[in-house]
Amino acid sequence: MSFFNYCDAVTEKYLETANSRDDLPTPMDVLMSLAPAGDAIEMLIPPKDIMSNRSINKFIPFASSLSSLRRKAEVQGVPDFLLSLIEDLGLKGHFDTISKTRDEYEDRLGNVMELVRAAERYKDDGPCISPVLGDGESTETPLGNFLDDVALIADLAPDESDSEGASRVVANLLTIHSSKGMEFDAVL
Repeated sequence: MSFFNYCDAVTEKYLETANSRDDLPTPMDVLMSLAPAGDAIEMLIPPKDIMSNRSINKFIPFASSLSSLRRKAEVQGVPDFLLSLIEDLGLKGHFDTISKTRDEYEDRLGNVMELVRAAERYKDDGPCISPVLGDGESTETPLGNFLDDVALIADLAPDESDSEGASRVVANLLTIHSSKGMEFDAVL
């Protein structure tokens, strides 16, 4: 059985016990509950009742890593969090492994560090994310604002194909999906 079967089973059990459709656990809630000291969602149905030990042994370290990153994001500003993320993921070592030359390594690392420098604008905006939002609180966060700002990149160079020779602004879009394969073996 898969993780999604487990999520479905947890949701069904939640509906039986809570008699409410309010605040249904999301797949992310269920995943985070697998981390040590996670929420007690998994107590509704033990993961071993649905998932294989092999799957559980893969999901627990992943959930623990996500939980650790979340705790850091709740106290660190955007630039510090990005530096922590680079360190925790071993990105420098990964770049060293996949780069064929020293220049390629430095280019890859330079691109990531440029992102960190761009995040400096948000260093005084407080922690990346709020711990837990109550009803009616805004979901806007410094990390969300930063990601929104870097999601669209405006290229102010004139479009060469314009027949009248007038300049126009061209927006280049880069999505997380289009970055797959450029720097990483996998994108989550």
